[in-house]
Amino acid sequence: MNEGVMLTPLLCLKCQWPINAAEDEVAWVCPNCRQGILLNDSGQITAIQVNYDENFSTGDHGYPYWAMEINIKIDRETFDKDEKDEIINFWEVPRTIFIPAYKLWLDEIINRAIDHLLNPSGMLSGIIVEFEPVVLPVEDLAAYIDFVIFQMEANRRDNLKKLNYEIQLGELQLWILPD
Repeated sequence: MNEGVMLTPLLCLKCQWPINAAEDEVAWVCPNCRQGILLNDSGQITAIQVNYDENFSTGDHGYPYWAMEINIKIDRETFDKDEKDEIINFWEVPRTIFIPAYKLWLDEIINRAIDHLLNPSGMLSGIIVEFEPVVLPVEDLAAYIDFVIFQMEANRRDNLKKLNYEIQLGELQLWILPD
């Protein structure tokens, strides 16, 4: 006996309002109660905190970013000059990483994430605005964070030879930022 596909309506966890979802979307904000909703690879939905940057005005349009605090312990070897102190000083401080969650090419995702790491946002909440669809699954974040770290370290002018690191990830949030 063949089992057919079963479609289940996506409902807000808080108020049971129906959520309009496009095929690739993985997170939403309920239009009724403003609850953040996340769909994981297992098909389970959970609540998620959604924050809006303070620099929005009424009528602005935002862009979603997955954000979390990262703690990195890094060990690297180079062929040339040693910038180890500068690197350790940069990474030993807990940082918030922002990974674009909307549709972009990989190189653009990495460049924007690096820009946010080097020029951190104030992370103060502002008004609610409409935003681009969230299409980057949470399950893919670890790989994107690896890409960002590798690219940042490769960009240093010291001819990287070897890179090892340990990373601890903090609580996941969805931030809506101007672009």
